[in-house]
Amino acid sequence: LMAAISFVSINFGYKLLPVGIVSALISLKTFFSLWISHKKYQEKELLPKIFAATLAFAGVVILFL
Repeated sequence: LMAAISFVSINFGYKLLPVGIVSALISLKTFFSLWISHKKYQEKELLPKIFAATLAFAGVVILFL
């Protein structure tokens, strides 16, 4: 169900929004998955993962500026 909702929302976003905005929003998904994995599985060493996700997000934003 979640995969179907994600697929429909991504397709809807590509049709209505510029590609740069949609790509940046999709790359924000990484931060949410990091937060969920930290809360649910009590993962340690979160700082390097947040740094890597921030670099990836900044790369996507820079590509479309």
